[in-house]
Amino acid sequence: MFMSLRFLKLFPILASAMLAMSISARAATVAFTNPDFSNGALSGQQGWVAEGSWIVGDAAGAGNASTSTQNEIALLNSPIVLSAGQSYGFTINLQLTGSVAAMTGSAFTYVFQAGLKQNSTATGQVLLGDAVSADATIQYFSTSTGNGGDDYRLLNNFTAIGSTITSGLDAGDILEFEYNITLGADAASTSYTVRLQNLTDATDTGVGTVTGIDVAMYSALTGAGGYLFMQSTGFNANSSGISGIQVNSVEIASIPEPSLGALFALGSLGLMLRRRRK
Repeated sequence: MFMSLRFLKLFPILASAMLAMSISARAATVAFTNPDFSNGALSGQQGWVAEGSWIVGDAAGAGNASTSTQNEIALLNSPIVLSAGQSYGFTINLQLTGSVAAMTGSAFTYVFQAGLKQNSTATGQVLLGDAVSADATIQYFSTSTGNGGDDYRLLNNFTAIGSTITSGLDAGDILEFEYNITLGADAASTSYTVRLQNLTDATDTGVGTVTGIDVAMYSALTGAGGYLFMQSTGFNANSSGISGIQVNSVEIASIPEPSLGALFALGSLGLMLRRRRK
């Protein structure tokens, strides 16, 4: 009886500490290669849920997931649950297929979109102006005073995030879409950062910040979970020459470390056990 009562008294401390320790930093890279993936539909492989045009290719070699269809979504069916102060991030390595032609006048097209959505359904696109999801979109565009008609940048709800890359975008350029969200005490104080790098010519948008997310998105992240998604958009509009999206890898980093409270709880637990043994 004495041992049981002592354990019951210590259990809240132990449970709190172990829960905090269980969400320590983890990282994983999805490379779309054998033996985890095989050539064919992406949907159903390693937890991915995707519309039918998303296909795994060259799994025995470099590996990739690609689509040549506009407005097609793919998501990782692994819920992301966070508490205030914790972060979650990912980096998508991708390329554009086709000729990537410079546009004239004030033409533009949306190329690729990624971020977090509230549910694990993979039917129907996440709308570009959808404030419910926490995401960002690559826009390829020209203006009447532009630099050759092949500038590109990141947008959230049609508002620019970070800087515009004016050095031009070419077929085969390797791009990295970086995303990191940090949960605040509420939806308004939650923020996420995005950055687009062109690894081929060493240019980037810099880090842009979006402050505040939809209340329903916040509830999902603190409840049942949010879901990483990536999506092709209207990439071949206005004679852009872009014919598809190829994703080479997705690096996922869940960043939260044990809190000071958790470490203190573990220390207190050890001290209490030591005193009870005396």
